[in-house]
Amino acid sequence: MVLFTGVLVAGIAILKSTDFNEYKDLIAEKAKEATGRDLVVTGDLNLEISLTP
Repeated sequence: MVLFTGVLVAGIAILKSTDFNEYKDLIAEKAKEATGRDLVVTGDLNLEISLTP
C-alpha cells in the first residue's frame, strides 16, 4: 500500500510539473494524421486532476 501511494504521489507530481504547452504542435500533428483535419489549439493547455469527469 505504501508503494502504491508513493507511485501515485510521484505520478501526480510529474504531471503537475509538466508544461503541456510544449506539446501543442505534436498534438496538432497527431490529430492531423488521425483525422486528416487541421487542429488549432489556442490558449494554454492545463491538466486538472479531479474526481469529476
